[in-house]
Formats: sequence, C-alpha cells, structure tokens
Amino acid sequence: MDISILRAMLAGVSIASCSGVLGCFVVWKRMSYFGDSLSHAALLGVVLGVVLDINITTGVILVCTLLAIFLSRITLNRNGLSSDAALGLLSHASLSFGILIINLIGDLSFDIDSYLFGDILLTSRNEFYQVLCCCVFVLSGLIIFWKPLILMVINEDLARAEGVQVSNLYLLIALLTAFLVAISVRIVGALFVTSMLITPASSARFIAQSPRLMVLISSILAVLAVVLGVIGSIYFDVSLGPFIVSISFIIFVFFAITAKLNSFLQVMFYKRYN
Repeated sequence: MDISILRAMLAGVSIASCSGVLGCFVVWKRMSYFGDSLSHAALLGVVLGVVLDINITTGVILVCTLLAIFLSRITLNRNGLSSDAALGLLSHASLSFGILIINLIGDLSFDIDSYLFGDILLTSRNEFYQVLCCCVFVLSGLIIFWKPLILMVINEDLARAEGVQVSNLYLLIALLTAFLVAISVRIVGALFVTSMLITPASSARFIAQSPRLMVLISSILAVLAVVLGVIGSIYFDVSLGPFIVSISFIIFVFFAITAKLNSFLQVMFYKRYN
C-alpha cells in the first residue's frame, strides 16, 4: 500500500475513533447543532489562516475555540438569547464572513473545495501528526473527566448535588468538539464533519445497553465508515466526505430498521404466547 494512502487511512481511523467517543456526549446532551455551528466557523478559520499567512490548522483551531467558548456561555445563559437562535446566528454569520472575505480578496492560494468536502489523500506528514496529537488530547480529556461527564449525562441536578461543575463540563465538551472539528476539516470537510460526530453515535444508540458499550460501538461504526469511505472514494474516484457520510447513514438506517423489526417481533411474540 502506498505510504500516502496508509497515512490517510490512519488519520481517518484516528479521527473516527475520537469522534465516535465524543459524538456520544454530543448526542446525549443534544449539542448536534453546536457541532454544526463550529463546522461552519471552520471555513472562516481557513480563510483567516490564509489571509494572515499563518498555519491554516492553527487559524481554524483559534476561530473554533473562541466560538466554542462564546457559544457555551450563551447557551448556559437562560436570561439572554435562546441557544438555538444564538447557534443559528453565529453559524451562518461565520460562514457568511468566510465567503465574503474570499470574494473580497479574490484569488487565494488554496483549494476551498478540499476544505468543504475533504481530501484525506492530501494529508501531509505534519497534518498526520497534528491529527494524532489532537485525538490524543480529546480522548485524554474524555477519559480524565469520564465519571463527572457520565454523571452529568444521567442527571444534571444529581451531578450538581455531588459538587460537579456542570457549566465547566459543557465548556469542556465544547472545546473538545472545537479541536476535533478543526483538525477534521481537511480530512472530512467542513460540510460533513458534524455527521462524523452524530451519525455513528445515533446508530449505536439503537443497540447499546450502557454508556460504555455505546461509546465502543459508536467508535467501531465510525472507523468502519471511514475505512469503507477511503476505499470507496479511491475506487470510484469520488469525494471522501460525502462517501463517508453516505455509508454512515446507510449503517444508521440498517440499525433503525433492525431495531424497529426486533421491537415488532417482540410484541408479536408476547401477544402470541401471553
């Protein structure tokens, strides 16, 4: 196997493993639109990185981090703007500013399509190391704060009674999501990175009986989608991001139908023998 393909595959698997775990918390706390807002802001980070002549990944991380802090504080402020309105406002504003800068500056020395739709095969050695470092950072944060995070997921009031700083945990999830989105834009694409977070976790929810099992299944499904996506995108010569999302959605539909069918059969069995 060519070294570039192997490097791309390892980068994709690393991101998938990480997004499978973090995506469960995003789904549990209903923060899917939060991740979508960060993915839109990533385009602004890309453009600012090019305009300011700094590392593009650094630019994306800075923008996503600042937006994550701002959004997490807004969503926790019950007396201000509603969370869905704030997310929608900043999501489309950051995307609009990014496109506006591109139109005003004119010819920028980067391929915008590779950041919108992803191009994992162009992953350089430095980008590969950045992906690994980011994934280790995100997974480490989730492992260290696993118990309070799970307690918050189960019952926020109980978590507060146990002395858990729930607002800080929301900020933690926001920051980890920002880092993962920022590092995944080049690999998966800004338009599809949110799907990497929510689709495998949503699929795992149909069969998982515990948080740990859901995290494990979600990671496996995410890795499966990426591996099949890389192979399929090379074989059919299509964009990687849409291919991964399509496979993830097919897996989701399969689990949804299977769960519905299993529930139906259980009801029929109960009526027949009771």
